[in-house]
Amino acid sequence: MCAEINPALLTGIFALSGVALSQATTATLSFLDKSHKRKVLLREKYEELSSCFLASFEMPQKLMIYQGSTEAIHPLTHQVYGNKMNMLALLYFPQLQEIIGHYIESYSSLCLVSFSFYDSNDNRPLGTQINQNQDYIKVSNEHISARDRLQDEIQRHSAMYTNV
Repeated sequence: MCAEINPALLTGIFALSGVALSQATTATLSFLDKSHKRKVLLREKYEELSSCFLASFEMPQKLMIYQGSTEAIHPLTHQVYGNKMNMLALLYFPQLQEIIGHYIESYSSLCLVSFSFYDSNDNRPLGTQINQNQDYIKVSNEHISARDRLQDEIQRHSAMYTNV
């Protein structure tokens, strides 16, 4: 009787094996699906961060062509795209957070120096008024350098998030 396997026992073993295999397959597929969805999300957020970076290029240009009252210039100080990049870095890309912070700070410095030399009674655009000023040239070069470093970092990390 030991040599014979009870058919009910054999059926039970096969049934339990089938259930275990089904559960393992479902768990594996669920894990792979979640992993794929996460990669897609990160790619979308990286594209959003890159778009914000490109859109942030407009701010210094708008600053340089500004003509008007000193009160109306303040909206140009709000780094909307820089702040959005910072939030995306906080949530998804911590390796970019520090360099984005430097980029935002460099724009703030550019604004502060630009405003300190702006004369609203002068009919020329802000950029024309300050483009020969050594303090402006220094912070402008620092901002360009921060922008270039951030661009290099975005490019360096892009392969990690765009191959989905």
